Amino acid sequence: MDTTAPAPRLVVPGPAWPLHDIDATRALERAGLAATDPHVLMRRAGLATARLALALHPHAGTIWIAAGPGNNGGDGMEAALHLHAAGKRVVLTWLGDRHATPDDAAAAHDRVRAAGIPLAQAPPEHWDLCIDALLGIGGSREPHGTMAQWIARIGQRDAPVLSVD
Repeated sequence: MDTTAPAPRLVVPGPAWPLHDIDATRALERAGLAATDPHVLMRRAGLATARLALALHPHAGTIWIAAGPGNNGGDGMEAALHLHAAGKRVVLTWLGDRHATPDDAAAAHDRVRAAGIPLAQAPPEHWDLCIDALLGIGGSREPHGTMAQWIARIGQRDAPVLSVD
């Protein structure tokens, strides 16, 4: 057996391949929302995100979840609930306003607060995994302000990033 060969990678780097375009994704979301109770899709997305994070990076000590103001941020907050329950150190930053956010994301925010997960004002100095839940398919403008700063900060560290949506 050749011991000089590199170990196989879990994920092979390469070009990104979209699963669906924006119109197809929106159609799938509408169909899913029509077939379920309120907030179910976001809760499922958060659970799936948390499971994937734990599967890909089981030893991540600190997980920074950068949550945007919309439903993508709500997905991140739902993931925070599951990761926190799994005993992970979660640092959750949120760019939203409870009274100006979509209903599903507002409900996720309320669940995060009820679980006692604090909202950090700034990203942590160190993290082992970042879950980028800043922008989803609804993003149509160039990021600016704090969001642009957080995106730059994500890119400055040599740590894995799991992007939601």
